[in-house]
Amino acid sequence: MGADKATIPWQGRTLAERGAAVLGELTDDVVLARGARPPLGIHGTREVPDPIEHAGPLAGLVAGLRAARHRRVAVLATDLLAPRADVLARLLDRLDPVEVAMPLVGGRPQPLHAAVAQASLPVLERALADGERGLLRAFAALDVVLVGPEGWSDLDPDGSFARDADEPGDLPGTAPPVGGSDRG
Repeated sequence: MGADKATIPWQGRTLAERGAAVLGELTDDVVLARGARPPLGIHGTREVPDPIEHAGPLAGLVAGLRAARHRRVAVLATDLLAPRADVLARLLDRLDPVEVAMPLVGGRPQPLHAAVAQASLPVLERALADGERGLLRAFAALDVVLVGPEGWSDLDPDGSFARDADEPGDLPGTAPPVGGSDRG
């Protein structure tokens, strides 16, 4: 993207503020795993650094689970354009007895718009310590339920909650910067 996705403004708020607002609809404990970046300073959130810098989404999830005050945790990527609290609520309801509830959109699991039990933390910490960086591979050691469109399409028929911004042109209504972009 050529910039820190968390701080990119879109539709009047940064992408991180948008995600924090959605999480705030579900919980009084919004934790932002900020990686190695300076604090974002979003009102009503707590920020935690990743336990290993530049170690990908698994490090962020481990940081968030370590800090979480509740046993069920909603997980969102910073770059999601239209995350949905109602979809996350359904996923959170699916956690007992499983450890991860993840939607399937277009036949693909969406680990960054999901629900994860805090009890899964030791398994995920072990995977991170063993060098794993990807969520799907780390989740393979957990009890996972995949929730297809029958579980969320009445709320979001086209699965737009899973759309993310990887390129500047992915943000509807914005023009890509002159000179193109670098993926970030």
